[in-house]
Amino acid sequence: MVSQKVPPNVHTFSILIDAACKEGLFNDAMILFLEMISKRIVPNVVTYTSLIHGACMIGQRKEAIRLLNEMVGRKIIQNLRTFNVLVDSLFKQGMVRNAQGVVEIMVHTGIKPDVVTYYSYLTAIVFEEKLLRQKNCLI
Repeated sequence: MVSQKVPPNVHTFSILIDAACKEGLFNDAMILFLEMISKRIVPNVVTYTSLIHGACMIGQRKEAIRLLNEMVGRKIIQNLRTFNVLVDSLFKQGMVRNAQGVVEIMVHTGIKPDVVTYYSYLTAIVFEEKLLRQKNCLI
């Protein structure tokens, strides 16, 4: 693209960032993000959701929350996928109350949970139940 003098846009960067995050290359994704910002290309909900997902995938929950706050600060409206990424990650990390809080915020902002949200919820509940049973067997 660049060799043909077609400058990259938000969609180009978002695709590259998403691909890097899915491959577990979060630091590379952040370098692309910073390059995007330096070129004065404004990130969108897809860009931020990909980064949040990437941070969650490598266990950087604080970075995911920082990115979410940055997203809110830039007045970029979260979508169902943004919330589902956070909910799923929090449940997988055993942070059930935090995940429930995210679901409450999600509903409060007018976004209805879907099958992915409920699947994450139920998976976490089943996992917690298994842990409780194992704990009770050991006592």
